[in-house]
Amino acid sequence: MLLDYVGQFLRRYSDRPTFAIGWLAEITHDWLNQGQVADADLADFFNRARPFLTNTVTVLVSDHGLRFGDIRHTRLGRLEENMPAMVVALPDHAADRYPKLLETLQRNAALLATHYDLHATLLDLVDNGDTWTTLERRLAHARPPSTARRAHSLLLPLPQIRGCAEADIPDIYCVCQATVRRDNNETETLRAGQALVDELNRRLAGEQRCATLQLDRLLYAGELETDADHAQQPTSATRRYLIQVQTTPGSGHFEAIVHHRHHHRPQWTVPEDISRINRYGNQSFCVDNAVLKKYCFCQKN
Repeated sequence: MLLDYVGQFLRRYSDRPTFAIGWLAEITHDWLNQGQVADADLADFFNRARPFLTNTVTVLVSDHGLRFGDIRHTRLGRLEENMPAMVVALPDHAADRYPKLLETLQRNAALLATHYDLHATLLDLVDNGDTWTTLERRLAHARPPSTARRAHSLLLPLPQIRGCAEADIPDIYCVCQATVRRDNNETETLRAGQALVDELNRRLAGEQRCATLQLDRLLYAGELETDADHAQQPTSATRRYLIQVQTTPGSGHFEAIVHHRHHHRPQWTVPEDISRINRYGNQSFCVDNAVLKKYCFCQKN
């Protein structure tokens, strides 16, 4: 139904500048292998819409990957969650007549890009996309991209060397970092797991109906070898761990980056988001806060 509506929109307004978003998430949001169900419908949509896309930049972008289930506890599952697909297609005549634009997009496809860059691209098309010639000519005079800016148009060269911090990607969602597996029974990793549970309870402190969580077991512990900007090794005074824990009550599975600072007094912190990586159903029925719902196990009395 949604694809039919978008198709009708394209036909109706094919003679004037337009912008449209069609968002289909239900098919793949909760099921690992359901993406194939949409293949034929998407192919049919693009085949039928092609005559109305002759002067249109088309972007096919996915939602995040599966956040729950057994696969999410694997490295592949973490990569899938944090690396949504994005395909940017120029209309055929523009790709043929303006090869430098196409080459720029193809080079950028091998570099770190984010939704901030997609947003910058849309703004670029609005501000500078009066003609394809305008977009291609400026490539000859484009300045080297600055990593000081988090957003870059995909129609211009992206930075060749760019880390997560420079792209404003939080550590927990960064896939540019090497992780060394650590023994789950090490004192250091167990303390990291306990620090994660302590932080969960700190965030839940204002919700009296939520149970106090306890560390049940450590599911995974890995030490991050490089900082998020991929520029330097962590100092001997700071260690960062990718930690997955199971808590009780409720058997919740949580993941976060835990920092350990070895200063005069050792300090454990969880400065960023904590991800819930298994289903929680109605366990958090007693709270309305969307973030705390991921953490809370409601006490029944």
